[in-house]
Amino acid sequence: GPTPLPRQPHPQPQPANPSTWCAAETPPHWTKARRPPAPEELLAIGQYIQRLLDWEVTDFAWIGKNIWAMIAKSEHDRAVLDHMLRFHPDFLDPLHLDGKNASIDVINARLGRIVLRDIVEDPDQDRRERAWVEMEYT
Repeated sequence: GPTPLPRQPHPQPQPANPSTWCAAETPPHWTKARRPPAPEELLAIGQYIQRLLDWEVTDFAWIGKNIWAMIAKSEHDRAVLDHMLRFHPDFLDPLHLDGKNASIDVINARLGRIVLRDIVEDPDQDRRERAWVEMEYT
């Protein structure tokens, strides 16, 4: 009869995407523990913001961009922060309702405005309040 083929070891299946990862395997790089900013990191961010205010830098977009760079430690952090500022109802801006198509400058300014609320006067605050009233959202 025919000669049998030599036995080949079966290759180990490789996960096609992160959702197929098995806990028995060595965790891939994307499963490293994510942690919130440490207190000393938050203190450093606060001191940086205070220094910017001492230098009279009050551009919401610039401050938001710098806070974003310091607080987002990974691509996942950046994606979550971006999604939250664009779509979460707590962060709606009646002057820029289209979060999906908002520029990154608008999103950075939104973060800066949130952080500097009651510290730096928002020149568009009256327009925002009127827009909320017109939308009957108050």
